[in-house]
Amino acid sequence: IRDFEELVELDINCVACNEGQALGDSNSLRVFSIDYIKGLEFEAVFFLNVDDVLRSRGRRIGLRLIYVGLSRAAFYLGITSSKPLTELNLSDGFKEVSNW
Repeated sequence: IRDFEELVELDINCVACNEGQALGDSNSLRVFSIDYIKGLEFEAVFFLNVDDVLRSRGRRIGLRLIYVGLSRAAFYLGITSSKPLTELNLSDGFKEVSNW
């Protein structure tokens, strides 16, 4: 993470939170594996390569992990995928509820 020139230029300090280590300061960008975020909440969540989770973990477990990851965001959510999201057929893993 520290090798990304753009982050260094913007003076963004990134901290890898190995094995769920959650301690950090407000001036650091903390990066977690999806395996360690259940029960935590974050102001912003950026979910990178959502398609890789489905491919590497299998569809059933992948959908559960994606749900956990997406539901951790309190205010902001960003998602990336190397494939268009419409090709991932994610709607079969989530219920559509309109009670907002």
